[in-house]
Amino acid sequence: MKGFVLRLWVIGLAAGAFTGGCAYFNTLHNANAKFAEAQDIKKRADPERNDISNQEKTLYQESFEKAAKVVKYYPDSKWVDDALLLMGRASFEKGEYSTALRKFDEILTFYSESDLVPKALLMKGRTHIETKEYAGAVEALTRAAELDKKDTRDGVTYFSGVVRSELGNYDEALISFADVLNHHGGSEWFADAGLRAGAIAEEQGDVETAVGFYEKVHDHGGTPQERFRGGMRKGRALLSVGEYERAEKTFQKVAKRSTNVEDEGAARLAEGDVHYSLGEVDRAREIYAVIIEKMPLSEPAANAQLAIARTWDDVGDLERAHEEYERVREQGSGFEASRTASQRMTEIQSVIDLRLAIDNDDDDDRERKRYLLAEQLLEEIGNVDAALAEYSSLAEDAIGTEWGAKALYAEAWVLEHRLDEPDSAEALLHRLANYHSGTEADAYARRRLGYPVWTVERLDAPPVHFIRPNMDTEPEEIVLSRVDPRDVPLPPGVAEVEVWVRLTIADDGSVEKTKIVRSGGNEFDAAVIEAVQASKFLSPTAGGPRITVARYVFPPPPEEGAVEEVQEAPPDPSTVEGSIEGL
Repeated sequence: MKGFVLRLWVIGLAAGAFTGGCAYFNTLHNANAKFAEAQDIKKRADPERNDISNQEKTLYQESFEKAAKVVKYYPDSKWVDDALLLMGRASFEKGEYSTALRKFDEILTFYSESDLVPKALLMKGRTHIETKEYAGAVEALTRAAELDKKDTRDGVTYFSGVVRSELGNYDEALISFADVLNHHGGSEWFADAGLRAGAIAEEQGDVETAVGFYEKVHDHGGTPQERFRGGMRKGRALLSVGEYERAEKTFQKVAKRSTNVEDEGAARLAEGDVHYSLGEVDRAREIYAVIIEKMPLSEPAANAQLAIARTWDDVGDLERAHEEYERVREQGSGFEASRTASQRMTEIQSVIDLRLAIDNDDDDDRERKRYLLAEQLLEEIGNVDAALAEYSSLAEDAIGTEWGAKALYAEAWVLEHRLDEPDSAEALLHRLANYHSGTEADAYARRRLGYPVWTVERLDAPPVHFIRPNMDTEPEEIVLSRVDPRDVPLPPGVAEVEVWVRLTIADDGSVEKTKIVRSGGNEFDAAVIEAVQASKFLSPTAGGPRITVARYVFPPPPEEGAVEEVQEAPPDPSTVEGSIEGL
């Protein structure tokens, strides 16, 4: 009886142990499955994206939680270090770097004999790179390199190159990346190593070497997306140095090998860019049009239409460019190209509206609008030549004025800072200093040229008063020979018309200048000016006034005659310039 009971107890213990082992193993298996599913989504996503998707976040979180159960409920199992590593990796992918570091350190501290230590060190180094703690990254990767495990060797080499690149040690980084390319063809870091190596070579001016790195990725990348990226980078590098034929062939090859519409469209678009760079605008537009025709309502079609619009924008045909930008939305409003086109349409429309306002405006605000147009062409449209032409035209038309000075200054600035023509800019500054005295721009120019700067103070002149030397005596007769104005019929219903005219008397008593102070109408004003110019006045050298004002009345008063001396100020004395010495 005892033996029977004992046998049952042993069988039950064994069954319990087996059941528990299955439980934590299955939990860890499910955790790994969730992590792998998230990683698969990551591989198919845009490598240039700024954040992971919500679906990935959910999968990584589920992976973390399932792995945490192994650590919590089965702390003595042999899978705890695996669970900790998985928790750290899931945290790393979610961007929770402090949690990730804590999990990697738990492995290094409590499971220092685990065969997962090299992987924990590699992941710790990667985490420090993300947080820009490069000293910690170097330490972790150095320890991992010393262990020299086969399954981490490629990762340690690649991320050592990343750290060196971040620290500015580009030659050493290039060696690390080349090592991955030459000795770790199946590495998950193969493509990234080639792309980084190519970028360093390009930055150093060795484009041909860069092309070689990109070509390796294009030919041997592990996924279609990696091969696409390598081919596109190769083509762009060739295009940057004018290797147009090789660039075109590369883009054509990339297009043929593409596995989706987006990649093929991007490669065809780049092929069009090659022809546009060659100045073959019509051919480029043909290629862009084919993309739109074959891939309608897609992102490549939107990008192609945007490229067509830019070909018109670049030659300054803003009206046609506006039309083409508007057509980008026909391919779909959810693409980045549509948002770019919409913004550009707004910028162009402001210039079109401003040009219309200038054409229909002849008031004093026109010069300000012309200056604003040049500013928008420069800063908003980005057409330096057109802006320079506008500044130059305004500077000539408004010479001596504040807006003319500003335009001349802007013209000099563009020549110096945008076109790198300092000598031409200095010549304009000389003009500014000599022909726009008293303006703010003139002061800047004079300081730049080392000239003295004068301060011009504008004073408000007091109202003009008409005085006589002696108000108690009869005024001296200043009209020596008077000519009355011709008869001008009064308008119907008008009993009297007055005309006031300011006269500048020459030394011989003739009238040197005239200016109507109070107008009676064109016919009356003309008759008065004819009369005063035919009259003779007391010379200033004989005691007569240099400047005087005469009042004419139509019809003339029956007793006093047509000409009266003015003893009161005109209704608008501010229009009378100079000083009145006497009448």
